[in-house]
Amino acid sequence: MALFKDPDRMIVDDVQVETLSRQRSYDIVATKLMPDDDLDTPTVFACELRIPEASYEVTKSVVYYPGK
Repeated sequence: MALFKDPDRMIVDDVQVETLSRQRSYDIVATKLMPDDDLDTPTVFACELRIPEASYEVTKSVVYYPGK
């Protein structure tokens, strides 16, 4: 799992990743605290999950407006 910050798709360091097993599936959460002063307006975050053995890849994005 990787967390990226646009516009240059920079990898976000020191992300805490938690994986929880639920019967025959998993929940995964990525967390990172960042000061609003370090972010552009708006900032696009993208989270990418890859499972190469299953040929599976999914990306979720969110737009964040610092100070709002």
